[in-house]
Amino acid sequence: MVMNDVGKMHHVDEVIYVTYFFKEDESDIDGNKDFLSEKEIAEIKSWASRIRGMFRDEILEGNSILLEWSYAVNTNANKEKLSDPYLVFYEARTV
Repeated sequence: MVMNDVGKMHHVDEVIYVTYFFKEDESDIDGNKDFLSEKEIAEIKSWASRIRGMFRDEILEGNSILLEWSYAVNTNANKEKLSDPYLVFYEARTV
């Protein structure tokens, strides 16, 4: 399973790409290894079993799953934070 993150904040001036590779109990990070906190990584990994279930047939056929996601926060018109960051999945597909 490959998970791509395209940024932690809703309003960003620069997009930062970090790729996380998860397979069984192994993981690898391509990019800034300190980009996400341990808590954020644990939350993302907690989705792995649900995602494997959703794509069970595709995985059994030998495909990998690509997830595009980000952490977002709700803000007001002045870009003032109104919520804690939360995980948002934008796309899931086989590769």
